[in-house]
This record gives sequence, C-alpha cells and structure tokens, in this order.
Amino acid sequence: MKKFCAIFSVILAFAFSANAAVTLQECRDKARENYPLVSRYDLIQATKECNVHNASLAWLPRLEIGGSGAWLSNATDAEDLAEVLGGLGHMIDMTGKAEQPWQYKVNATLTQSVWDGGVSALDKKMAQATADKNEAELEVSFYELQRQVDEVYFSVLLLEERLKQARGRMQVLESNLAKMQSIFDEGELSAMDLKSVEAEVKEARQQIKLIETNIASSRLSLSLLTSMDLSEEELITPDEPETVSLRPEYVFIESSRKTLELKMKKLNVNLSPKINFIADAYYGYPGRNIFKGLTDHDPSFNAALGIQLKFNLGPLYTRKNDKAVIYNQMRELDLQRDLLNFKTRLANTGVSQEIQFLRQTLEDDAEILRLRTDVRVAAEERMESGVIDASDLLQKINDEAHASLQKSIHRIELLQALYRQEKVEMEEQ
Repeated sequence: MKKFCAIFSVILAFAFSANAAVTLQECRDKARENYPLVSRYDLIQATKECNVHNASLAWLPRLEIGGSGAWLSNATDAEDLAEVLGGLGHMIDMTGKAEQPWQYKVNATLTQSVWDGGVSALDKKMAQATADKNEAELEVSFYELQRQVDEVYFSVLLLEERLKQARGRMQVLESNLAKMQSIFDEGELSAMDLKSVEAEVKEARQQIKLIETNIASSRLSLSLLTSMDLSEEELITPDEPETVSLRPEYVFIESSRKTLELKMKKLNVNLSPKINFIADAYYGYPGRNIFKGLTDHDPSFNAALGIQLKFNLGPLYTRKNDKAVIYNQMRELDLQRDLLNFKTRLANTGVSQEIQFLRQTLEDDAEILRLRTDVRVAAEERMESGVIDASDLLQKINDEAHASLQKSIHRIELLQALYRQEKVEMEEQ
C-alpha cells in the first residue's frame, strides 16, 4: 500500500509539473477569453440571427385589420341616381330611396408577396456582412491585446534568461571565492584581491534580487492579462512562427467594402418592381352593391381578390447622391488601406533589419562564448599558479557571463522580432 501511494504521489507530481508549463498561445487564448469585449461576439451573432430571421419573415403574408366611420354631407338619393341613369331611371321604382349619410366598416387586408425584387435575399446578405464587419472590428481590439501579451511574455523570458546567466555567474564567482579563500589562508593571496571578489559576489546577489523583482512584476502583469496565476509556472520559449501574422485591420477594411457593395446593390433593388397578391374584405355599410344599399340600408360583407404591381420611383430622386456617398466611402477605405500598408511596411523595415542582424549575430555568439569560456578556464588555472591577480580573473568571468547572456538574449529577441512581423496586403495571404 505504501509503495502504491508513493507511486501515485510521483505520478501526481509529474502531472502537476507537466500542467504547470504554459505556452504563448495559451496566454493569448486566456487573455482573449477574459477580455471584457469577448461577450460582444455573442451580441453580434444574436443580432445577425435576428436580422436574418426578420429577412426570412418577409415572405409571410401581411394582415392589416382596421375600421372606419364617416358622415357624408351629400349622400346619394333616388333623384341623383335617376338623373345618372337617364331614361332607364324612370323604369325603376326608387321612390323615397336614398343613401344614409352615416357610413361604417370593419376591414381586413391580406397581402402576400410574390416577388419582392430581391429585397429579402439582399437583407440576409447584409445581415451576414454587417456581422462580419463588427467581428473584424472586434478582432482589431483583440490583436492589440495579443501584442500586449506577447510583449509581456517575451519580457519575462528575457528577464529569466538574465536571471539564469546571473545565477551561473554567481556560481562561478562563489567557486573562485572558495579557491581564493584557501589560497589566502595559505598566505599566497593579498587581502585586496580576496575583498574584490567578495564585493563582486555581493553585487551579483543584488543583481539577482533586482532581476527576480522585475520578473515578479512582469509575471503579475501577465497574470492580470490572462486571469491565471503565473507567479511560478514555467513559460515555454516558443518556436519560430511558421507564418507571418496578418493585421486584422485588413479584414475589417475588406468586410466594410463588402457592406458598401451590398448597399450599392440595394439602390438597384429599391427600383425593382414588387408583385403582391391582395385579398381585401370588409363588413359595413354601404356595400359594393349600391342599389342594395339604397333599398335596405343594411350592412353587408364584401371581398375583393387581385394582383398588385408596384414601382417605387422615390429612390430615383436621391440615387445619384446615394451612389456618390457610397463611392466616397469606398475611396476612404482605399485611403485607410494605403495608410495601413505604409505604416506596416515602415514597421517591417526595422523588424526585417533586426531579424537579419540577429540571425547573423547568433552565428557568432556560440563561437564567442566558447572562446570566452576557454579564456576564463585558463585564467583560473593561472590564478591558482599565482600568475594573474583576482581583478584579471573577474574580468574574464564577467566576459564569459556577458557572452552567454548575449547569446540567450539574441535568441529570444529574434523570436520576438519574428512574432512582430506582419503581412502588408491581404492578397499576400
């Protein structure tokens, strides 16, 4: 049982340590999930679904119910009708017959669209395009958040490399201090040399504490961005990105252009004929039968069926100006894209030069570090033989530590520069 518990504890410890490692992409995803604007995605989708559903409902029949009442100052009477009918009026006995001045009815009209000119289909496309545009605008905010996460993440990696190198230098200093202490005890080393190494050790400890403080501060910032406790977790150094990132502003500009294109199509659709089936019915007085209304004055039920063809010429009045407004908005989008291209190319110029420099520098860093290490080892041997003093040895130790630190920093700076690179045109995808 004890053996089983021990094995189980080891497995748990391994699983915990494995889960403790955090990647750059995980930090990006967590920051995105916890960003307050992320809830706007649901609102955009819900609005799109409502708009699409409303466009689909355009084909449902429309029912209008109403009523009216009126008093006529000059109602139709028998003499008026006889005069209209001429000779035929004398053949019909309409003595004393007259239309009542009070008229009333309750009516219902049913309209079924047969052809709407493409309005509902275009409204569905407009709802989708608007949602895409809003999501693209939201992605711009998330992109800035991602850049902020990247900066903090890489700053932690750089600080931890500095801490690693500082601790390595500290170990070398302490090792040499121990050797020098034994040499001093034997009376073969001056007190000044020993004190200089002791001072260097104390300064190295101060440097380590300062770096640890900066790491804690940067990790706290990253924890706030991601809503994760990253005070102790290992941050994995990412690999070089396989593709260059595309600024989401390009997607926003293209989605905005698509909405403008649909607005341009809407101008043509508004001029298209509309065909409807009409069913109209009402109950009231007078009915459609005028003679019956003159004789009995009773309300009646009346109905009419037909096809309605409509042309709305109102949009013609503003069509020219509406097209000009859309064209101007498209030109403004072109200017935004050109400005974005300029800024991105300008930023990439510096990044490209930095990447080229760092790649060339990294080729030399390994050789420089190897040479510095050889010099430091030789200096330690000469110091033990009493050939050089402590200050010369400290210089060699510092040179080696600096070379090792530069190699690590250049590697992380190269990754950071690669992740800052951006595409210029959407066509380059």
